[in-house]
Amino acid sequence: MRNRSFLATCILILFLVLTIPSFAANLYGYLRDPCWWSRRNTSDPYGTGMYEFGINANGQNVSAVGGACFSQIYGDFSMTGLAESGGASTNYTISSWSVWWRPAFVFNVNCPAGGTISNIDLRLKAAMWQYAAFWDDTGYYEFGQTFKATGPISMIYLRCPGSANYTLTIHEGGPGGPQVGVTRTFSGSGDWRAIYSYGEMPTVAGNIYYLRVRTSSPAQGGVIMQMDPRADYSDPMPEGCLYLGTGGTPVAQPTRDLGCVIMCDDDGLITNVYNRDGGGNFENVTSVGQTFVARGVNLISASIYSPTSNFVGVFKIKQGGPSGSQVGTTKRAKVGQWATPEIIALWAPGECPLTPGNTYYLEVTRDGGGSFTAYANQYNPYAYGQAYYNGSAVSGADLACTIMEEQSTGSATRSAVKFNTYPTVTDANRGTNSLTVTWTTNVASDSFVEYAAENCPYTNSVYDATQVTTHSVTLTGLKENTMYHFRVKSSRSGYNPVISRDQVICTKNSSPNLLTNPGFEQGSGSSPRWPIPGWTNFSGSTYGLDVKASDGTWFLEIKPRTGNWFVEGAMNGGQSDGGIYQRVPATIGAKYTFSTWVGTWPLELDPSTLKYDVWNDRNRLIHVRIGIDPTGGTNPNSPNIIWTPRMYSHAKYTNLAVSATATSNYVTVFVHMRGTLSVGNCWHLYAVDDCVLTAEMPCTPPSITSHPQSQTKVVGQSATFAVSASGTAPLSYQWRKNGQNINGANSSTYTISSVTTGDAGNYDCVVTNACGSATSNPATLTVAQVYSIGSAKMLGDNTVVALVGKPVSAAFTGSFYVEEPDRSIGIRVDKSAHGLTAGMKADVIGILRTNSDGERYIEASSATQNGSGSVEPVMLVNRELGGSDWYYNPSNGAGQKGIKGAASLNNIGLLVVSTGTVTYVGTNYFYIDDGSSLSDGSGYIGVKVMAEGLSLPSTGQVCKVVGASSCFKSGSDLHRKLRATQIVPLYP
Repeated sequence: MRNRSFLATCILILFLVLTIPSFAANLYGYLRDPCWWSRRNTSDPYGTGMYEFGINANGQNVSAVGGACFSQIYGDFSMTGLAESGGASTNYTISSWSVWWRPAFVFNVNCPAGGTISNIDLRLKAAMWQYAAFWDDTGYYEFGQTFKATGPISMIYLRCPGSANYTLTIHEGGPGGPQVGVTRTFSGSGDWRAIYSYGEMPTVAGNIYYLRVRTSSPAQGGVIMQMDPRADYSDPMPEGCLYLGTGGTPVAQPTRDLGCVIMCDDDGLITNVYNRDGGGNFENVTSVGQTFVARGVNLISASIYSPTSNFVGVFKIKQGGPSGSQVGTTKRAKVGQWATPEIIALWAPGECPLTPGNTYYLEVTRDGGGSFTAYANQYNPYAYGQAYYNGSAVSGADLACTIMEEQSTGSATRSAVKFNTYPTVTDANRGTNSLTVTWTTNVASDSFVEYAAENCPYTNSVYDATQVTTHSVTLTGLKENTMYHFRVKSSRSGYNPVISRDQVICTKNSSPNLLTNPGFEQGSGSSPRWPIPGWTNFSGSTYGLDVKASDGTWFLEIKPRTGNWFVEGAMNGGQSDGGIYQRVPATIGAKYTFSTWVGTWPLELDPSTLKYDVWNDRNRLIHVRIGIDPTGGTNPNSPNIIWTPRMYSHAKYTNLAVSATATSNYVTVFVHMRGTLSVGNCWHLYAVDDCVLTAEMPCTPPSITSHPQSQTKVVGQSATFAVSASGTAPLSYQWRKNGQNINGANSSTYTISSVTTGDAGNYDCVVTNACGSATSNPATLTVAQVYSIGSAKMLGDNTVVALVGKPVSAAFTGSFYVEEPDRSIGIRVDKSAHGLTAGMKADVIGILRTNSDGERYIEASSATQNGSGSVEPVMLVNRELGGSDWYYNPSNGAGQKGIKGAASLNNIGLLVVSTGTVTYVGTNYFYIDDGSSLSDGSGYIGVKVMAEGLSLPSTGQVCKVVGASSCFKSGSDLHRKLRATQIVPLYP
């Protein structure tokens, strides 16, 4: 008997040695969502555990069966006895399933031989996320959400309590924009997920899109849940908002968001193939496969679905097709969650390399051989490959499977900037016109804060490129007692950036607080006490709430935010409904802002357990909203009240505000507390503290009534610009040059005492008051250098010049001539209504030009008398008029082109006198000839004389003509012309 017992014992030991690995890894962890306000235990990371998600793990370079399990009620999971790499420490890749969310991954979880790794943090993430718990019972034809993409969309999750037929599309920019990607349809009610393989929804990171869901017709109203209430009043998509429509153009709802979760490929991974089953499965197969075109550089995961009991899949990747050579390690995997039997095989980055653009074949067989069932889709959802049944292609079909790849080498495991302490604004960093945001990071990185007053989207930002681990950014120029949304981002080259959620905080007030007993410090009696001076409580029509002042010794011993007292609302049972209000005298037309700090402490199951999960059920939430009735009413159910959206601030205080314009001589502020809890011995606990009500008196924005005028000045002169504006005082002024602020230029006028050429430019003024700003039209300051006529005339066209004290030699309508006192040179000046006459001296500022007759002139912006002085005409024979080229440069017009065939000195622009016999008389002109017999191609002999406003002589008369030497153009040549100021007949 002893020999037989000894033999049995030996056999048992041998069996255990052969069947139980001597070294096996044990992996324990949690699958959590992005929740930042809830945690099961104070020692746990924030995040709500996700229940009944399938989870798989495979060791790197290990082909033995990987781990598989599903998450428990608190998100915890465990996989024990995992095969290792030759009994050595092994790196594991862990993933959640792709059924309900885009998979979450953890890479390089190193477990020593036979060791255990605990507290693995498998974290779901999304581009847009919060819990959707409420909905609008009104049915709508169109639901929309604008959003900022973080990459190509792989999944959109919606909750639809109303049954209808829906169509989902994505559009660029907003409602009405061109469609992007494919259309998805669904029907019925409940949770619905749209999934997208590579290329099906090519949204681009950083771009704005519009998610549109429509029912089959405007006559069919659908119901989709909204992001309501908001956790900590955080905006789940600061770049967008909800749209609702019953037909026609949908209407934006700036303070609300659609109850959707948008997941993108934004973590270095590509969702290449994402198929669900449909139209029939593959039964009794020994092998299934799927071809696909690689988009990344490494395969990370491949999954199929099989309901076959005890099924273990053998996953291989081959090049090209079923007969291709194998790539990477063979993997074995099994089902983690049998309700939806997805089987996920995982490779570490680099373990199964791919070449983007090449075709590969996923082959799955049953470990140990035999047949099984695999889910398939008979509607060809994947455009770049097809399914295989026992090695044979099945036209028009694909496997129900998910294939994910690493986008580029190292992208899946790239280091990331992380918050060591989360961004916050401490009370000491709250100013009346500023807020300072502080945070710390694990590595030195830059600092970027976006922010906006009252509602998103963000309208301003502050950036500091300094690489630091302790960050501090101050937002300035803010309004008092105003709620600001803000978001923080820190980046570092070679790292993934860290981006915070949207947060809210209010600036402090500088105006008087109009509330009585705003911090609830006034009153008498022990805690809890009522009444609270200045405040009235109210209850709902069906349910109530016990509202009293507490010193921190009442239920759960919640403490005041500041001071010694606060308002606490308390209810034990299923529902609570109540609050407080205060009525305050008001000025009609004034804007009133009510801010306060509120918090919620829901207790479920027992009186000491804070709520941890189920945030998406409106029957298991408590929430707060604040409001203002601008008519001064005291009915909390009045439609006149301007309410914030519902929110909860879990086990802490959050600062929020609401504004309204008074339409009566009173306004009323409300804090409404409401909740439903239906699990165990429930408690509804609320806190309110530090209320502020301020008034901003009616304000008219600035309006420019008189704009600054353009002017041209000579170097050394003074220039003054002036602006006039209307609007509510005080008005502030800021002059700018070429769009840049001028230091110290802060009055309604701006003077430059002595201009230089560097002062030339465009000047405007921004006029600002408490409710807006207005910018004047720009005025151009042109600065001219003083030149002699000769120096000026040698400059090219379009040059600004100034002449000072030059005698006016001839004056005409719209033009006049000036010359040097020594009669060496002159020039024409064009200026309408110049008011100058011969015998005066003139200051001229203008731009050099060449007219269509080839004569140089100054287009004057300013022409003013500067004393008196005359010049005598230069006597010239006909042939000497005009003269030859003078420093003429045809490339820029400098100098003066001369008369064709002339050899004398150029005198165009001088006052001259010449005589001759009248050879021809035309309309307003005539020709004279002194025997030179000149020809200008007109057919008439002599020199053309313009008699502008003068009496014409007769043909045959001998005349003396005094006037300005000028020219006219015929073809490319210039010819002589006199602009007469005096015509004296000599004979007969």
